[in-house]
Amino acid sequence: ILWYPVNPCFKRFDDGTIDSLRKKWNLTKEYVIFSPRATEEFYNQHLLIEGVGLLNDELKQKVQVVLTGFGDPGYRRSLVEMGKTKGAEVVDLGRILSPEEMAEMYNISAITAGLAKVDALGRGNLEGIVCGSILLLNKDNEPYREIFRDGKYCKLVKLNARDIAHVIEYTFINGDSLKDEEERLRIVDIVDWKGNKEKMTECIKELIEKRYR
Repeated sequence: ILWYPVNPCFKRFDDGTIDSLRKKWNLTKEYVIFSPRATEEFYNQHLLIEGVGLLNDELKQKVQVVLTGFGDPGYRRSLVEMGKTKGAEVVDLGRILSPEEMAEMYNISAITAGLAKVDALGRGNLEGIVCGSILLLNKDNEPYREIFRDGKYCKLVKLNARDIAHVIEYTFINGDSLKDEEERLRIVDIVDWKGNKEKMTECIKELIEKRYR
């Protein structure tokens, strides 16, 4: 049971809407990689950009890495500069996004990156799958492995640039086969707040009944 709500604005959009959103945000390259977490070294966005920098030149030119505008501004500036030296386009949105705008980003993105060294489930990971984005996750994070399934809307990766590059390329090539609709719907069910409230209510009732028998 997920104990916190996920905004109902997070859902998968149709292809026509996604095309319009790409133009709205000027994210028109073939592949968008979105990092929804704060730009802090803990979240390893530098490893993501290093990984993109290791892609072959032809593929690299088809990629945009998108950062949200919150976190450490100095680290964020260094990420943009790193992208320039690595030949990777890094887009700093420069502001905090509303939930509705985050939903737009997930829908645009081929990959949503969650490379924290240690994390819980990560709300952004759940939101990303619900919106139809494939997750790129640290394979050493146990909570990730408990709920997300490698090869189904998710690829688990070691926290080094070379492995990240390999898995990004694999995901771009095999994106359609990774998008397992049953898996997406499983996550949709997990984040269903109405259903979760009903389950929590039943659990509380059972605990009360056991306590006062």
